[in-house]
Amino acid sequence: MRVSYHSGANFPKFGRRMVPISTGTLKPDMYGASKDGWFSRPTSHLISHLVFSEMEAGRAKWAQLCVQISEHELYFWTPSELDHVCAVFAENPFPTARTLVRRDGADSALNMHWLSRLPKAMKAEKFRQKFLKFVASNPEELRLFREFYSTA
Repeated sequence: MRVSYHSGANFPKFGRRMVPISTGTLKPDMYGASKDGWFSRPTSHLISHLVFSEMEAGRAKWAQLCVQISEHELYFWTPSELDHVCAVFAENPFPTARTLVRRDGADSALNMHWLSRLPKAMKAEKFRQKFLKFVASNPEELRLFREFYSTA
């Protein structure tokens, strides 16, 4: 787990960049992916809204949290984004991307939804439980990430 810090009012570009292409599911220039290996479109309507609300509030400094479990990485721009993913990972039965897109009210974005882009191994119950347990352990980097957004 690591935290990186960034400046610029538009740095996270409306919630983009949650899942890097290095997961092997996409190649640069496919499905809105950029050459640096990140998605160039919102990863979900809800996450876009969460990050956009921070931008509208005038946020000019950002922290990005990277959580690595085994060889898989997930990236988060806000604590609310992390909380949303944790809530989805905790759901039983585990929802499909189509279910989440319907909840968001953006049916046209199914193929770009963050859940549809996750590799199969990251959707497995074992991975999700490992991720949730790790986040619940509240490591130092996570405390710093949450503190950054509570004070900035």
